[in-house]
Amino acid sequence: MKASAALAAAAAILAIALPALAQDQPAGWLRRPNLQDLMAVYPPGAIERGESGHATIACVVTVQGTLRGCRVISEGPARAGFGSAAIAITPQLLMKPALKGGAPVESVVKIPFDFPAPGPTTGSHMHGGSPLRLPPTYHVYSNIPWSQAPSVSDLVAAYPKKARAEKVAGRSTLNCLISAAGALATCDIINEEPKGYGFAGAARALSGKFQGPVADDKGQPLKGSFAQVLVNFPADYLDNPTPRIGKPRWVDLPTAEDFNAVYPAAAGKAGILKARVVLDCAVAAGGALAGCQTVSEDPPGYGFGAAAASLAGKFRVSTWTVEGLPTIGGRVSLPIRYELPSVPPGK
Repeated sequence: MKASAALAAAAAILAIALPALAQDQPAGWLRRPNLQDLMAVYPPGAIERGESGHATIACVVTVQGTLRGCRVISEGPARAGFGSAAIAITPQLLMKPALKGGAPVESVVKIPFDFPAPGPTTGSHMHGGSPLRLPPTYHVYSNIPWSQAPSVSDLVAAYPKKARAEKVAGRSTLNCLISAAGALATCDIINEEPKGYGFAGAARALSGKFQGPVADDKGQPLKGSFAQVLVNFPADYLDNPTPRIGKPRWVDLPTAEDFNAVYPAAAGKAGILKARVVLDCAVAAGGALAGCQTVSEDPPGYGFGAAAASLAGKFRVSTWTVEGLPTIGGRVSLPIRYELPSVPPGK
């Protein structure tokens, strides 16, 4: 993307801050990783070498207690894959969010992982084998870019009866086999919080609505691999049919040429090179935007809001968030900033 209006717009849209907010109470564990969790994501090359390792990652704990924005701070041995393995396990982890004034807030945590050398005592299939016999090609994926996923209405419809009656929020993480067509099958329950309300069963009921790619970014087939899928059930969705998507992940964005093509002629004649627009849009099937309305535009009266709204069809948001929430059927705030070095030709 060229350094133009679209570049400035994309930067404004995609920038996600990782604030270390002041807290009265820091985030804490609800479910820590266990040894079997570590072995499920153990780097294949390290298993073959019988090599141990370690990694430390930093993540944002969301107000739902899930992890997002994880990055590797350190790992060893270098380039052995332990940092990526630590990040791959994060969908299984559950935390209590930090509190500020008694209300949950986002916070940043550092999480260290120690991967013990594979052997019979660790449950690995190496060095004589054990009850856990995973083939060397065993792979676990998280944060898959789903082309289809459950909608907000699907989530509300699947909400467990007891939890619905008591307005209890919950979540569950599944480990599902990926079929040749990119669908999910044979889902096992990794965790459920709180227990006794049916959230794991509800998550399983939604698993058939996920559809993903059939190959990874290297072209390797995903058939026979596993996907970890986090499903959150916020109680406030029961009374809000069109919730706002807090932190969308953008899959497609307009190009620089797209923005230049709709640059308002009135703004061009006035020599205006900078503008800010905020749109409010519904998320339709496949993550497309629809029904966009202008919330604000500065400067007003030059048509920047209408111009931005005309490009709504070129934006697409991920159908499922890293917090385990649907986007389809929700609404998203779309901030766009124009900063041009000169008026586009013809304007």
